[in-house]
Amino acid sequence: MNKNLKEIVLPIETKPAIVSRNIHAIHLSIIQKCDEQGINYVYNNYIQLMFKTESDGHITFDYTFPRYKNLSTFRTCSVDKPTFTINSINIKDFIIRGLLCKKYIITSVDEYYIPSRLAYKHHHFGHDILLYGYNADENIFHIMGYTDSGHYNPSTINCDEFVIAYLNSYGNKTINLMETVSYYHHRIEKNLIIASLEDYINSDDKSRLFDKSKWLEEGETYGIETIDNIKSYLDDVANDSVYFDKRVIYTLMEHKRVMMERYDHLLNSGVISEDDTLKNELSRIYRWSCIAFSFYLKYIVSKDVSSLSKIKSILDDIKRLEIESIPRFIELLKGE
Repeated sequence: MNKNLKEIVLPIETKPAIVSRNIHAIHLSIIQKCDEQGINYVYNNYIQLMFKTESDGHITFDYTFPRYKNLSTFRTCSVDKPTFTINSINIKDFIIRGLLCKKYIITSVDEYYIPSRLAYKHHHFGHDILLYGYNADENIFHIMGYTDSGHYNPSTINCDEFVIAYLNSYGNKTINLMETVSYYHHRIEKNLIIASLEDYINSDDKSRLFDKSKWLEEGETYGIETIDNIKSYLDDVANDSVYFDKRVIYTLMEHKRVMMERYDHLLNSGVISEDDTLKNELSRIYRWSCIAFSFYLKYIVSKDVSSLSKIKSILDDIKRLEIESIPRFIELLKGE
């Protein structure tokens, strides 16, 4: 290794468009920075929603997953813990060599050992993390993840502490080296957007015909129908009969923001013509979702169940207006 190496920091988007879940934030941090057209990937995806109550009482409310490992944007290779051990590979040096080859590092760590995390020195918590840089003088790695502020932010960690956090992660976790493919650029996929909007408004998910992964199982609800599931979930929260997940209403708010931004992006890109009625409807839906989230935060602090009732009323308004606005959006796309 070059002993004159002082620092290497790969380009990263510190404010990706989607941060409600780690897997989206990590990959978009790379996609949005390494491809000037990467924002097209955001607006091509993140339309369809899925809701499922798990057997352990937890709920999943999320976007139907883009398949990151199959993206033409990335070239990925992985090495697991036994391979490092059997071959006496120095993990710190391995990571640095990966960075020198312009490969991002994605792996799972125990955040008990990661400073500026809520779990740090408090409880064991396995979580994926993105590593994108190294400073030799300070012996630190640059990482991205959810800090103890609750936000998705960059931070640093001592290199040796990072290795400990990785080795203590649960199970046989791999270190994934992810390289971007410079010749691949994302374009606006109008037909994909139309199909996804149609699936959303019809509460359908035609991707089930092609993808039988663990994220597409029986008992899931899709699209606009998930709003009714959220209302039922809020009833369960009020009765203290379900695991409370603060990401639920945040994900809803994020979805409405991205839908509003999608209209602006497609308009500015010349894909659609201007429709003031649609723009106003999407803006109103987003404002309502922000109000719902403020009531959600109020409930977290006060446990006042009347806040949950107000959210349910707002959800009815959102659903009503989406029944009008999403078909309008589809027709606007088809008419161009």
